[in-house]
Amino acid sequence: MSPSLEEIEKLKETIINNPANNYHHLQKHFYLIERVAGEFLFSYNVDKYLGLTGDFDQLGFHSYIGDGVSGWHYLKEYLTWGKVAYLFFREITKVDDITRFSFKTRIPMRFSDGRIYWVLQESWPLELDKNNNVISHINNYTISELYKEKTPIEINAEFYKDGRYCEEWNSLYTENRYAVKPFVLSPVQKDILNFFYNTPNATTAICAEGLKYPLNTVKKYISDCQRKRGVIDMAKASFPQIPIKTLKDVIIFLEKIGWFKNNQNGYKNGLQRV
Repeated sequence: MSPSLEEIEKLKETIINNPANNYHHLQKHFYLIERVAGEFLFSYNVDKYLGLTGDFDQLGFHSYIGDGVSGWHYLKEYLTWGKVAYLFFREITKVDDITRFSFKTRIPMRFSDGRIYWVLQESWPLELDKNNNVISHINNYTISELYKEKTPIEINAEFYKDGRYCEEWNSLYTENRYAVKPFVLSPVQKDILNFFYNTPNATTAICAEGLKYPLNTVKKYISDCQRKRGVIDMAKASFPQIPIKTLKDVIIFLEKIGWFKNNQNGYKNGLQRV
């Protein structure tokens, strides 16, 4: 399933001309058309409500998710639900028309007025690859009430079919959500990723010499198949929708989503630390 450029342009026009964007008494919305690999194809009203302008990446957009107090709690919950959703969309395509399904989750977001609002994100698949993996999707964000929780709460996500709650998929979906692991690395693993990001043609031997780690340690931290704790192993578990086979695949994906901007660990211009 891959819409033509004309169909995508028509979709953009439909979004822009949505009556909710022009009448103050209706609920307010903003929109994204997002590629799984980290690219935004289209945005509308994101600048109006979030104050997010120019070329922004996934990490930049995701930094607006949260209550401003509890750190990454809500973002981790949101990303974990989303990872499982990609897997379930693939399974749904085997038995039903994927265009009839959407995925909803309610998250707190920081707006340009400095306040935190609850926002309902509803996502529909837009493009699938030959293996029925979702490679792009439409996100509609409906702005709700102000965030007033005193302590962080768990968020939930659900599948809908033809606009109605889909019991058939949601029980399995909830069970599988807790099987997906967050992408949390040790300081040594971050050092290794940053080394290869800044010196892409380096070998593991050069990395070991540059970071002053034993060669076997570097290899283990990159791929630890026995315990599934290497960078490659953890990336596969945390980003199941991305075809990851090598460390280079991990680096390419993390670069696309802006991971290295916040995880440089002092690296600039190759091996030089500041």
